[in-house]
Amino acid sequence: MSSTRRHPSHLKGRDIGMYYAKWSREKRKEKDNVYLSKNQENEIKLLLNELNTIDELIEDEEEKGHNSEKNLLGRVQDENRKEYKQGRNRKCRKNEKEIKKIKKIRENLPIYQQRERLLNTIEENQVVIIEGKTGSGKSTQLAQYILENNEEEEM
Repeated sequence: MSSTRRHPSHLKGRDIGMYYAKWSREKRKEKDNVYLSKNQENEIKLLLNELNTIDELIEDEEEKGHNSEKNLLGRVQDENRKEYKQGRNRKCRKNEKEIKKIKKIRENLPIYQQRERLLNTIEENQVVIIEGKTGSGKSTQLAQYILENNEEEEM
């Protein structure tokens, strides 16, 4: 919602004031809301889960007569790390499919067939002028090829 708002044209007098008063209340309510990304939400859930688990384990340990909070914290953190990694692995598998799809699209661009030749020419010359049709991948893919080539050389 934008901060400048025009009332409906059919409203007159007092109704216009009531319209803006209602809009102002709704806007104030929106300010009270906090919106989180899925990652932020999951991280908060993970931390809350960790706190609940710690409290439960401390109670269990106290009932047994033990007092080793450091050991409990370590165990809980290890468990939560495992859960987090499992979630990340699921996301990675999904991302791998998307990466394969993008790779296939990149390989179908006209510039892909000239990749090695272009990289060699760029490496051998200070200035290179590249000419090609719009949409051939000159400006987007060539930068990617150079970056990928440098990463490969560093490994």
